[in-house]
Amino acid sequence: MYEGEGVDFVGYAVADLGDVGGDGISDLAIGAPWGDDGILVVDGGSAPGRYLAEDVASATVTGSYQMGRRVQAVDYDGDGAPDLIAQDRPTDTGGVVAWLGPFVGSMDLTDATASWEWTSASGSPALGSQFAAADFDGNGETDLIVGAPGNYDGDDSGAVFFQWGVASGVVDVESLPYVTGAFDGASLGIAVAELPDWNGDGIPEVAIEAGYEPDSPDGHIYGFFSGSY
Repeated sequence: MYEGEGVDFVGYAVADLGDVGGDGISDLAIGAPWGDDGILVVDGGSAPGRYLAEDVASATVTGSYQMGRRVQAVDYDGDGAPDLIAQDRPTDTGGVVAWLGPFVGSMDLTDATASWEWTSASGSPALGSQFAAADFDGNGETDLIVGAPGNYDGDDSGAVFFQWGVASGVVDVESLPYVTGAFDGASLGIAVAELPDWNGDGIPEVAIEAGYEPDSPDGHIYGFFSGSY
């Protein structure tokens, strides 16, 4: 068992990095959003027992406030090795950051290959509280679908942004294709998830949740087939 110290919230998010070390055992990226290190990379294969995650981490990835609440391992640049994408919250605006592996020593925002920010939001959109990365359009590159379910324009409608293909540097999400919630308080993007290939075209689908709609206060989940977004 891996645990933190104080209120690190170790394990708030966990991602399977695969066999990074080449020893036949999967390794983990563990979010600790209230700790000094937002993400801890821990090699698999430890003997049963209790461990302080910081003591056994082979690498750390540090961001801004509460980085590590959402973490996904994916081969972002297509080199066959796992990379990491995580939510970063320099402010309530939120943000998403991508790092390329291998993960060695201490890494921070200066080591990121790409970041997605919302530069003009006036409220608290919570950009990146949910996201999904996969090849959603079937062109062989990793895409990123980012939810922002919070209040950015006064009506809590939420929004979802679509990054087609691999990005680098700082991306203003308002330069990307996006959709917004259809109703005040919809909180579109409160959940975003990759789905299996439902229609047999070899490309994954995506599900996006709206937390509220007038005819269904409990919310709706929308499923999109590849090619429909």
